[in-house]
Amino acid sequence: MERDQQPMGDAKATPKAKAVPTMKSKPTPTAGPPVLQASAAASKVPLTDRQQMLGRLYAQFTTLYAQILPRKPNLASEHALAQELEIYNKTNAKTYRNGTINVLLSIKKRTSPTGLSHPSVGTEREVNSRAAAAKEYPAVLLTPDELQTALLTPEQLVLWGYVTLIPEEWGPGGEEPNHTGKEVKCERCETNFTVKPNPSENECQYHWGRIWAKKIEGKRKKIYTCCQLEHPIDGCTQGVHVFYENDSATLHKRHPFSPTEGPIEEEKEPLPIVAIDCEMIYTTTGMSVARVSVVNTEGEAVFDELIKLDPSVDVLDYNTRFSGVSSLESATMDLTEARTALRSLIGPDTIIIGHAGENDLKTLRMIHHKVVDTTQVRTKTTSR
Repeated sequence: MERDQQPMGDAKATPKAKAVPTMKSKPTPTAGPPVLQASAAASKVPLTDRQQMLGRLYAQFTTLYAQILPRKPNLASEHALAQELEIYNKTNAKTYRNGTINVLLSIKKRTSPTGLSHPSVGTEREVNSRAAAAKEYPAVLLTPDELQTALLTPEQLVLWGYVTLIPEEWGPGGEEPNHTGKEVKCERCETNFTVKPNPSENECQYHWGRIWAKKIEGKRKKIYTCCQLEHPIDGCTQGVHVFYENDSATLHKRHPFSPTEGPIEEEKEPLPIVAIDCEMIYTTTGMSVARVSVVNTEGEAVFDELIKLDPSVDVLDYNTRFSGVSSLESATMDLTEARTALRSLIGPDTIIIGHAGENDLKTLRMIHHKVVDTTQVRTKTTSR
């Protein structure tokens, strides 16, 4: 799960790099090709030529990403800009055009991706790097026995915030499905506000990036990663007020927790190991699951679905920058239906691998006791 704000960290000072012309896109994914913004005097290739090639790259990425753009509408623009810069940095004025044409032909040959983690997603350098890494480090299929020492103990599950049982005093759950009409504190700007559907889009001013400590001109300063301005300063972004709840008892009131069960059809066997990741969006119930992705030990996506909200819950903010979700119009199942579908893949004995998995299992309202959390796994030297 990813949310707007992230904790402060440290960054080492880096050597001053040679300046290169930069580029930014002008807004909205439906406005056509991104517009190149660079210094004409500093560019070794005429900007008109670069913009023309950027448009062709954008068109090619748009075609390639036809199946995944509804999930991340800006992806074609972002990758067109990044790809153009890759080509620019590798070529000169004479070779730039042919270099771009070769890349366009290469992109055209890629398989159309069905998910954001598909091997075809990315610039040429990214795609080729992943392919080279896959050849150098072939996949090693894990077995449950190999993961036994990495499983969280019952005590560790509780310590790291996993829900391991439903206390009697929680009741059946689901009695307060949303927080509409209640006053809460905005997670972004810390202003108190009343939760309501269809909020004003400019009521909250905030920084979506984290505060990062870094050295600037020999002095250690706190910088916002979103706008590169020094803390403290008024927010660089306007949006809606949102809130986040993590208390397990409160989450149970919104939508009840339940333990993992076996498949509905007895002849089907759940998978022994899966990795799971969920994307969340801000709603009138706090944060709600919007997408669930599950892969098997071979890295194949065995479940990848958008999730409909419960009937009385409304979207406040899709949090697209972090969730990659911009609409739930194509969602075909709600959380209860998704949990039922997952029973054919995840049973009580399935080992679930996740990163900060307590967040994913909480948003799924899933109680599960066999978990490997990669935030808690220590690097070990092995002979493999």
